[in-house]
Amino acid sequence: MDANPAGAAHHPQGLLPWADRLAVAVAVLGLLTLAWQSAERNSQQALQLAALSLAGPAAHVTLPAVQVVGRRDSLGAGAASTAPLA
Repeated sequence: MDANPAGAAHHPQGLLPWADRLAVAVAVLGLLTLAWQSAERNSQQALQLAALSLAGPAAHVTLPAVQVVGRRDSLGAGAASTAPLA
């Protein structure tokens, strides 16, 4: 005799009981919460580090003197434009 007659509806059963599925869902939510908190903590630390590095004393740099060796003729063949550089 056939266990499932042709006219009967087939209702598939879950592979895990509802309690196990609930435990897996709670575990996944717990892991997502830990990942969220870790990302939030790392973001706050990055912001604090950036604020500290920007709030520090300004670094003053003294550049060496520049000596002009020669001047290019503005009407020469090598000049791309006659507009002064900003």
